[in-house]
Amino acid sequence: MKGEALKAVKGENSETSIGVWICPECKAECHSLLGEDDGSSRCVHCQAVVARSKEELKALITEKKATGYVCPLCKETTPDTPPNWSGETTDGAKAVMCPQCHVVLNGRPLVHHGRLSEEFKPSYRGTDYFEFRHVTCREGEHGGRCLIYAALIDNQGRIIFNLECLDCGRIDALKTHTYLTANGETPGGKDHTIEAIYLSPKLRSRIGRHCWDDL
Repeated sequence: MKGEALKAVKGENSETSIGVWICPECKAECHSLLGEDDGSSRCVHCQAVVARSKEELKALITEKKATGYVCPLCKETTPDTPPNWSGETTDGAKAVMCPQCHVVLNGRPLVHHGRLSEEFKPSYRGTDYFEFRHVTCREGEHGGRCLIYAALIDNQGRIIFNLECLDCGRIDALKTHTYLTANGETPGGKDHTIEAIYLSPKLRSRIGRHCWDDL
């Protein structure tokens, strides 16, 4: 995930109202539509023309109630609807993100790609032990130490650690294989990094398909 630093905050459950469109052809509920150059709008499900002008589009809006979360930062309510979903949380729910503050309101998100900011780095602790640090918080109470709140394994054997800084709460993801080097490579270089960690046949058979495979 690139862009602004991601955080997980606890949003208060709330009820709100949203505007949706009901496709006249397939009857599907649309939270957004496909806009065409001629000003018409199409259903995202069946591609049928829903409206041919902005006036027709406004007339077709249907108001309905929806559950949502109150952002503790901006105090706005974000509906728990597809336009505000950004992946999943660790408990399997759709991650609801505040569009203004870019924080996840209903739990820690599963992050498949990091921000590539190099703010988060692994720290070797000896033998087979290591931890992760948020380098911009090295002077904090916890020294930038991170909580590993999820570990993902894709079908290439890459291990993806989801990290949360114990000092500032920022969230990111790192794949440790990018720090492993091939024989003879000079330290700091990444031209010959190992691309995969090979899994045993038994473990590989237990790994299902994910949306982040082969990325």
